[in-house]
Amino acid sequence: MMQVVLGRSLEPLLSHYYSNFWHIHFFAQSHPKSTGREDFNLTWLQGELQAFEQANANISYSAADVQATLTELTAISASTQINMFVSTSKKQLGLCLRWRRIE
Repeated sequence: MMQVVLGRSLEPLLSHYYSNFWHIHFFAQSHPKSTGREDFNLTWLQGELQAFEQANANISYSAADVQATLTELTAISASTQINMFVSTSKKQLGLCLRWRRIE
């Protein structure tokens, strides 16, 4: 049985991710595109959290908060890319999301 842990999306952490997000090679690629561990992995996450902690030492958070924030960031980035694609193209949009639990 899987236990559900609720976190809260942290606006300062979301802003940190979002401001650094668009410099990643993946977002400069043209469509169609997909990503995975090659761009977003534990090393990337640890580096981002370390930079965030150095700039925001007074903000406490849990692992569930980080996950909630990353989930919101994913939704924002996906909707931004979809809106950019749809607004500049008459093509049909195919979207495939795959979620899997990583232990």
